[in-house]
Amino acid sequence: MNLVLFFHSLWSNGWLNGVMVWFAGYGLFLSAAAVVASVTRRHAYTFLPWAAVGGAIAIALDLVGGHLIVHSRPFVVLGVQPLLPHPPDNSFPSDHSAVAAYLAATLWFVDFPMALISTMAAIAIGIARVYCLLHWPSDIGGGWLIGALPAILVGLWFRKGRASPVAEA
Repeated sequence: MNLVLFFHSLWSNGWLNGVMVWFAGYGLFLSAAAVVASVTRRHAYTFLPWAAVGGAIAIALDLVGGHLIVHSRPFVVLGVQPLLPHPPDNSFPSDHSAVAAYLAATLWFVDFPMALISTMAAIAIGIARVYCLLHWPSDIGGGWLIGALPAILVGLWFRKGRASPVAEA
């Protein structure tokens, strides 16, 4: 709660608010662009079916987690308007953080530089979602775990059957 209140105390900074709103609402486009760049740059097309399987597992875990753990969103608990309009539904887990973590973890098996960019985007998205009072830090951590774990397991499984997810040139 202290971190959420601290972020709320920073809301008088218009520039910071703008950056956080952008990452909270549109940061996933940065992650998606890193994936597209990575797959086309490294010709990692054979990894895509495996990544789709991991994505399906992550979606299932996200849905189960959302039914098992119910949190009111921070803006509801504090009785304020969030910086980014959002319905007052369940905040666990952070779907944005789960997707960002999934994409970042997947890229670690394909393209190191793009993985770094995507990982930094996932961290920025998580911080921004808390800053905008859309999620609690535990929602972000849960989303990261739900997203990254299937990507890592599928990536290791794929790597076990192949030398590399990247096509030989």
